[in-house]
Amino acid sequence: MLPMPAFVEGRYLDVLAANPLATALSPRLVVGGNRLRDVFLDPAEQAMFPDFEAAAAGLVAGFRQAVGTATDDPRCIELVGELSSPARSSGDCGPATTCARGPARWCPSTTRRSASCASTGRSC
Repeated sequence: MLPMPAFVEGRYLDVLAANPLATALSPRLVVGGNRLRDVFLDPAEQAMFPDFEAAAAGLVAGFRQAVGTATDDPRCIELVGELSSPARSSGDCGPATTCARGPARWCPSTTRRSASCASTGRSC
């Protein structure tokens, strides 16, 4: 076992492997979890970041880079849809992301997917 926390994530920030030290630091780092979902939807996970805004921006940037132009991939659509769900919305784009204004909030336009805030009638 590595003497330090380590985990492996896939293209969509799904946790593919994690050692016990990583899970001890963040209980959400378990196989089958999704770092993007956890950071945006779990207040306990958000509290682990001293600068949540920067962490959220970094995760969204990494997600965008990993997805590239594959925005029609079913996993991408599923994840963006879950994070963009009106049921999770708090008045604008959703529960959390990096929209141009205000605190980190999830906004589907950050993934360059065709279902942007403008097309959903929400404002960023």
